[in-house]
Amino acid sequence: MAKTRKTINVEKVKGMANRALEASMRWCDEEAKYVDVGRHWRQGVMLMVEQVLMDSGNYKGFGYLTEDEVPAGCLPGIRRELRTTAPAPSTLKRSIIFVTLTIPA
Repeated sequence: MAKTRKTINVEKVKGMANRALEASMRWCDEEAKYVDVGRHWRQGVMLMVEQVLMDSGNYKGFGYLTEDEVPAGCLPGIRRELRTTAPAPSTLKRSIIFVTLTIPA
């Protein structure tokens, strides 16, 4: 009998999580259709990746990257702006955070 593999490549999990987090819709088996990705679903993906990284010894802490620290080809997730006044309520929009996990070699 062949021995079954019981591990998964952490880079593969990271890629799957990044693709899931950048998507605005996901397939819902219960409804048999695509549905909007909600906050709780995204938080679940992030919690799963965090646990995989911790369990595999690859978690190195958390910190926001500035635009010049974002790896080439990736989108920045958060832009900080120094404001002296609050934005008008009509200009506020929901934003999506793109998480880029970097695992040191």
